Amino acid sequence: MISHLFSAIGLASNSELTFQRIHELGCAHWKLICVSLITIFAVYWSIKAFHSRLWFLHFKKKAKEHLLNVRQHWDHILSKTKNNKKESKHGEITKLPLEQLRNKLRTGVYSAEEVLAAYFNKAYQENQQVNAICEPVIEALEQSRQLRRENAEKQLLYGIPVSIKENISITGHATTMGCAKYLDQIRTEDAVIIQVLKSQGAIPFVRTNFPQTLLSFDCSNTLYGRTKNPIDPARSPGGSSGGEAALIRLGGSILGIGTDLGGSIRIPCHMCGIYGLKVTASRLSTKGIARSSPGQNAVRSCVGPMGRDVASLALTMKALCIPLMWELDPRVVPKPFDAQTYESTKPLRIGFYDYDGFVMATPGCKRAVAIAKRALQAAGHELVAYTPPRVEFAYASLSVPLTLADGGKMMISHLKHESVDPALRSFVLSTSTPIFIRRIMEILIRPWNWPLAKYFGAVSGIRNITAFWQAENAKDEYANETMKRWKELKLDAVICPGFACPAQLEGRGLRCVGACSYPIIYNLIDFPAGALPITTETEEDQKALELVKPRNWFETGIWKSTRGALGLPIGCQVVALPFQEELVLRVMRDIESKLSAVDE
Repeated sequence: MISHLFSAIGLASNSELTFQRIHELGCAHWKLICVSLITIFAVYWSIKAFHSRLWFLHFKKKAKEHLLNVRQHWDHILSKTKNNKKESKHGEITKLPLEQLRNKLRTGVYSAEEVLAAYFNKAYQENQQVNAICEPVIEALEQSRQLRRENAEKQLLYGIPVSIKENISITGHATTMGCAKYLDQIRTEDAVIIQVLKSQGAIPFVRTNFPQTLLSFDCSNTLYGRTKNPIDPARSPGGSSGGEAALIRLGGSILGIGTDLGGSIRIPCHMCGIYGLKVTASRLSTKGIARSSPGQNAVRSCVGPMGRDVASLALTMKALCIPLMWELDPRVVPKPFDAQTYESTKPLRIGFYDYDGFVMATPGCKRAVAIAKRALQAAGHELVAYTPPRVEFAYASLSVPLTLADGGKMMISHLKHESVDPALRSFVLSTSTPIFIRRIMEILIRPWNWPLAKYFGAVSGIRNITAFWQAENAKDEYANETMKRWKELKLDAVICPGFACPAQLEGRGLRCVGACSYPIIYNLIDFPAGALPITTETEEDQKALELVKPRNWFETGIWKSTRGALGLPIGCQVVALPFQEELVLRVMRDIESKLSAVDE
């Protein structure tokens, strides 16, 4: 019995030793597993980083090769277009307004080749100071030779050189988003708008610069560099059609084509002091135009003309709104240019506002609206005070979230293996942060900085499909609410600031993001809108700026950026109901014609 007891004790002792041994082996096993996992992850991320680095270096090499090729194309073009005997005409040609140049081309005073040579040389010269051009369109030389003067009567833009924003497809060229990875994606077909321009005798001759991914008020990318404001190099020319605006302002182009998603035509026009038109989305084709978020149609991107005067925009619309446009793209509304509306002298009832109820415009921008108001009154129109409905809701809860419904994932995908432009880094940081963290930031920041909280909420996108449908429905209701208010006031059109401040300092686009509330709501509800220069920032405007205290984060950024903006252009925005582009142009024309008679 005693032996059995000792045997039991022995067994117990052995069991304890066995469990202890198992525990020791288990710990060692888990340590091995942990070390193995850490090693695997370290190797994985090292390989991934190395792989990413290889792609980065590959794209960098491709960018260098591409820029060398661009340099060679310029050398070839300049060697073909420089002619000492004809260069004396170049200055005369590039100073002519579009209508006068068109008449001289049609009557044979100048040939298409002479005009193209003049603009190639002028564009190259002006590009040295602002870097507005991505690349020349070398095929333009052959196109100018192929034009026959017998077609001049039929072709409204016969022999007219046209600058084209880089995201608009031209055969034999890439649309890059400012990313070297897309340099291999050479387009095999012209965008529809290019095809129609060419059918009217226009000659696409240079491709102009834009911000990386197209979503910025600045105008720079790591492939082509930064475009400077033509009046103040320390400031932005605006985005995203900033290259167009800068080149046209300096006379390097007589006519341009840009695109507009959240003010991308109107903002650069405002900042550089030129004219532009954002059309209703289905008025002109966007087929063949690259976008930062393909498939995003909640807030629709559109295309439009940019130029030196209203007449240039009207002529371009007349040239584009032809059967060929809707034959090539049946989704375009088949509406020819309505010359009767554009040329009408019938008095109109026009609404005006200089504060949208969300973000204050600077004193200079308010003064520009007052000048435009007086000009329209001098033209015989009736002006009525108007305030757009619920702009804060339209901007922060609809426009931005619908534009970035995926939380910015598509935009960020363009930047994989790419260097990010400095002007875009803050925006990329905020949109690459996990969405749940953005939503937490929105909640935490709201008590002491509601505008910044609004920003984090807006760039978080739409939570789910149900929320997306609700936002789309709210957009429709907002458009109906706006049209109902217009109808109650019997408005034909509205004038307002095109942006809340003059051109911002380079790299301060994010701090001036609130200024976009003025143009972007008309993208949201798809109203046509034009921009035209009215005045410039004065010393009185700068003094008035110091007397008004900014109320929030948005306005503080706008006020800081506006200090020192003396002499910069300030424009005005003209808006009408959908598909009434001719009415927009008519109001712009009346403002333009009476500006000189209005005492500022």
